[in-house]
Amino acid sequence: MFKILMRCVAVTLLAIAITGCNQADRPALGAREATLCGGCGQLKGTPSCCDKTAVVCSGCSLAKGSPGCCKMTKGQSATLCTGCGQIKGSDKCCDPNAAKCSGCGLAKGSPACCKL
Repeated sequence: MFKILMRCVAVTLLAIAITGCNQADRPALGAREATLCGGCGQLKGTPSCCDKTAVVCSGCSLAKGSPGCCKMTKGQSATLCTGCGQIKGSDKCCDPNAAKCSGCGLAKGSPACCKL
């Protein structure tokens, strides 16, 4: 139930705050972006962002299970491309050969995979 609620919140916030992907070489994909908080790894602006009761991952010090958990550096915000789920501007962002997740349609194993 919590996952469903968080997905609804994330989708609502994304619908309100989405901007187009600024990568001129990928306009046909219509990619959008979302920002992960550098303090916790959650989507910025969601109720779970910087939740003081969240369990912290011992590997990365971000919120355990967050989209950024063990996929980004604590203290540095990261922008996710909602077209593929990868960190925007990375080598993996919008890779046409990336395997897609059957559950969410984003790149399998990406930070946003089954979390948006």
